[in-house]
Parts: sequence; structure tokens; C-alpha cells
Amino acid sequence: MGINRGRILRLLLHLLLVWLFTFRLAAQEVRVGLFDDQSPKTLVFHCVGGSYHAYGDSVFYREIKIGELVYISLMNGKLVLMDGELHFGAFDQLEIKEVASKSNFRLKLVDPAWDTRQYPGSLEINLFHGTIQIINKLPLDEYLAGVVETESGSTAGFEFYKAQAILCRSYAINNWGKHPGQNFNLCDNTHCQAYHGVSEGNPMIHDAVLASHGLVLADQSSSIVSAIFHSNSGGETQRATDVWNSGEEYLQAVLDPFSLGQRNAKWEKSISFAEWKEFLQRKCQSDISKLNDDQLLILQDHRKKHFILGNDSLRLADIRSELMLRSAFFSMERQGDMVLIRGKGYGHGVGMSQEGAMEMARQGFSASDILRFYFYNVQIVEIDDIPESELPEDFK
Repeated sequence: MGINRGRILRLLLHLLLVWLFTFRLAAQEVRVGLFDDQSPKTLVFHCVGGSYHAYGDSVFYREIKIGELVYISLMNGKLVLMDGELHFGAFDQLEIKEVASKSNFRLKLVDPAWDTRQYPGSLEINLFHGTIQIINKLPLDEYLAGVVETESGSTAGFEFYKAQAILCRSYAINNWGKHPGQNFNLCDNTHCQAYHGVSEGNPMIHDAVLASHGLVLADQSSSIVSAIFHSNSGGETQRATDVWNSGEEYLQAVLDPFSLGQRNAKWEKSISFAEWKEFLQRKCQSDISKLNDDQLLILQDHRKKHFILGNDSLRLADIRSELMLRSAFFSMERQGDMVLIRGKGYGHGVGMSQEGAMEMARQGFSASDILRFYFYNVQIVEIDDIPESELPEDFK
């Protein structure tokens, strides 16, 4: 009986620790900087679900119910709160806190003008270097659902969304401190992860985020991976070292038939041959006039890192960037005075191809299958399996 009682106690303790861990993660809040690159001066807050309490410098001023809205403007170095009829005062900080969970609001930038977006959670507005700083405070999984929809749309399959959620959670934790001194953890644009607010296009996205709750992608040393993805590989991904001159072992090149035939698998662009020669002459040390025209054209049956031109070597990733091409996986064909560029894929080509992963999900592959296909020698683990030294303070 003593042995059985001990086993039962250990089991109960384990279940309690699992419950506490799950509860802590479910309550984990993320602070997302909204429109950080826009220097906003006037915005409108519109309650569309639940209700909110508005505070100015920590003092309660009013409740905002469904259908009601308030205006926030920067005037004479202060944040001014008004509802169209009443002027509530000028403050250094405003907080619009949700009274109950699942509240939602719409946010409209008036100056500068921007499309309306809808957000879950609460809002914090600060004065920051002479502009309005807007921070959306919300549970981590709600944020991840918004990121997954923004980054990948609302028409994919469940296992794809699970894979994307695991990558987005891994990225968020790895980059938790990407904005030191700015009062928030992550911004809402591609500098971090694109986030346009509440996920409402497909309930499957929320289900996938919950089904992958607490899961991250790690390498064999239990470090969270650099969760890299792109739109379409064009049939083969690329080593990270071929794009950024550095990268981890798990970011290797993969032959990717799943990306072929998808929407962004192929593209074309034309430039004048004179423009292309001028570009090459500007980038090369040697005199390209000594080379024949055929030698000036890039040909790629498989992805290459460099275009070798005489004694010069040009990185294809740099050519892609300067010519604003969809990918660095392309070949050229002379057509009279023009050069036709036929390209494959969309994006940098490193890590997971989103369109390829969507096709894998359609063919019945699991989220685990997808991630192990695009990342070499990785494992899907719970956050509590990651060493504390590898985690930001909020997750320890």
C-alpha cells in the first residue's frame, strides 16, 4: 500500500505541475507594438465586443460599451482623450482595459490614415519620443492566432496551421526581447511577425493554436530553432548560409516537390539588356565589355549562391534584393533589347515553404511531418523542456 500511495502522490504531483505549467502559459501575456513605423498622432478606438474601462494616468474615467468609441490625439505633448462630446483630459499615459475576456475593439489611425483593424485584449497608449506609442496587450495564443492568419491566410488545412503555429510560437519566444527599451515585446510588422489583429477568417486557426499549445521547434541540443519560413521554394529550399552567410545546421537545402504547381511557384519579369549590363558593370571590378552577351546571363537549373562573371562573384540574394525580384532562383533569356527573367518561388527560400507545407497538409501529412521535412534533425517539444537559460525571463 505504501508503494502504491507513493506512486499515486508522484502522479498527482506531476499532474499538478503540468496543470500549473499549462495555466501559466495560457495566462502568458504578450505586448505587441502596433503601427510602430507610422508615428501616429490621432486614432479612434471602437468597442465591438464586451466592454472596456478607460484610464488616464492610472485614474478611471469612463466605461466604453459595445458600439461606443473614443478619440485619442497628440496635442501639445499630451495624450488627449475625448468621445466627441466630452473632453476627459490630457495625460501622459492611457490604458483601455478589457473588463471581461474575449472583448474586441477596432482601431483606426486617422493621422496618418490607415485601414481599420480589429484586435482582442487591451490597449496601452504612451508618449514615446514625441509620438503616440500603441501597445496591444493580449494572451500569447490569441496573438499567435492573429499572426498565423496574417502570415498564411485563412484557406489552408489544420495540420498546416499547427505547423505554422509552432513556428510562430518558436519565433515569438526567440525574439521576445527584440525591442529593448520600447515597452513591448514584438512589433506588428515583418521586422518581427506580421500581426493585423484578431483571427476571424477561419476557426480552424484557433483550434490549431490550441492543439499546439506550448509546443516549440527545437534542435537536438533543445535550443529553440530560428523559425524561418517563406511563401514558396520554387521546388527546392536553400541553405541559410547561402542567403545570409551564416545559419544553423537545421536550415539545410531540401528538394521540395510539394511547392511545384502552387500559386507562387513561377514568375516572370523583364528588364532592358542595357539596364542589366549597367547593373553588372556597377557591381563588378572587371570590365564586362570583354565578355560576350551570353556570358552576362544567369542560368540556374538548381539554386546557386553566386553568379560567377569572369573574375567576379555576385551573390544572387543581393541581385534579387536590388532588382526587387520575387526570389533569387531565376534564369535569364535574351529577347532582343530585353532580358526575360523566369523565376521560381517567392521569398528567401530558407526553412519552411508555406505553399509546400499547405500541399503536404492536403496530402495527409501531419504538422510533425511538415516541420521535419523542411528542418533537418529537429524535434517538437514543450516549452518546459527547453533549458531556462535559453528562455526569456517571462517564460522561466
